[in-house]
Amino acid sequence: QESAIRCLSLTWMDEVAMLCCQPCSSRPTLLEDSSPQGQVQLRFYPKYHLDSTSLLCQKRLNAPPRAMSAQGDRLVVLSGDAGKLEAAVLRLIVEGPLGPSQRPIARVEVLREVCILTMRPPPVLTSFVPALGGGDAGRGPRSACLVLHADGQLCHLDLETGSERGVLDKVEHFWCEAEPDGGCDGGSGDGSLLWTYGARGISILDVGRVLSLVREGKMARLEVQEPDPELEFDREVYPLGLNPGVNSIVGISQHSANLASSASHGFSPLPKAQPLLSPLLRYLLTQGRQEDAERLVQRSA
Repeated sequence: QESAIRCLSLTWMDEVAMLCCQPCSSRPTLLEDSSPQGQVQLRFYPKYHLDSTSLLCQKRLNAPPRAMSAQGDRLVVLSGDAGKLEAAVLRLIVEGPLGPSQRPIARVEVLREVCILTMRPPPVLTSFVPALGGGDAGRGPRSACLVLHADGQLCHLDLETGSERGVLDKVEHFWCEAEPDGGCDGGSGDGSLLWTYGARGISILDVGRVLSLVREGKMARLEVQEPDPELEFDREVYPLGLNPGVNSIVGISQHSANLASSASHGFSPLPKAQPLLSPLLRYLLTQGRQEDAERLVQRSA
């Protein structure tokens, strides 16, 4: 069954693994163009058994996704080309307990769909954040998301009105994490942290403050402080994501090695980690968030 599909992306949704894939007639080669041309599907499996016999449900997409992000049982899917951006918010509903001996019933519900005309290039990354209006009162969680476009523009997209506002430029990657007890999927965003990587290096921003600036029609570049030397990665290491459990940023570098079977050289990915505890504590203390800093130390002890 591995040769029957081409995996485009993989996302965790609580106890479920979501696989975005495209059926194919034969196993794709390493040099084959991986851009999806046919039907694209979302397949949902329990995390303990990734097999066709344990498939919970599947959802066919009208267009290949450009970016996806999951929070709890919700999933935002962005698609479209230059000039058009399509966004859909899906909800995975599982009736019954998940377990090797259980047969739960699952389905995917479409909560919201929006299509906007834009002059921005296609999206490459996204993450749920609160909307801009009055702390999301009456609108429910997960009604907006941050979108990183191919030109390095980080924007706030309202998933109900379709309005998109600029947040920050010159960004290559970003992560939205709840630190230490906030959330990026609802509320006002207070307590949540936004990490960005780009021309300014790695920066830490408060999500609540960023949303306030966007609401006022301002960019967040003035909130970016001087780069912290402890957050500077080796130039050969590219940061891939956050690991809050061990307070580290995980990156990858290209490692050169001699091949035993020949005189040529080979390359292999080498993971590296950058500690976050010290610069994160410094940021919280400079923002006057002593209680958050104390909870972070207790959690890391």
